Amino acid sequence: MHEFAHLHTWNLHKHKAKPHGAEWKDNFKKMMQPFFEKDIFPADVKHAITSYLNNPAASSCSDLTLYRSLRKYDAPKEDIHTVEKLPIKAMFKLKDGRIFRKEEKLRKRYKCVEVSSRIFTLSNFYLNTKIAVWGER
Repeated sequence: MHEFAHLHTWNLHKHKAKPHGAEWKDNFKKMMQPFFEKDIFPADVKHAITSYLNNPAASSCSDLTLYRSLRKYDAPKEDIHTVEKLPIKAMFKLKDGRIFRKEEKLRKRYKCVEVSSRIFTLSNFYLNTKIAVWGER
């Protein structure tokens, strides 16, 4: 729906509307309405989407409440961890082979130090890809 809302907004406004501006938000909300009328979402997901649609962002993954409610319906995978579930100082490996150590939380993200000594901030749920975790049993 996100991308269809872009197309619809473009067809209506061309260059006059911002990519995630008021026109796009209005179109996105309108396009989501039929899904609510058919009552296809579980109650918790419906509530999270409704909250998200009050002011939709460019990425639905930036809304932690919506992300968490949707993740509950994913098939569980033992080899997948999220940053927020790892203990402080845990070492983890991303799919691309880089190894990090989790540090303290900085507002919404966690400070993570790459073993090569570069420092990054990672979103709470960045690690929804296969990783290896050291120091945890």
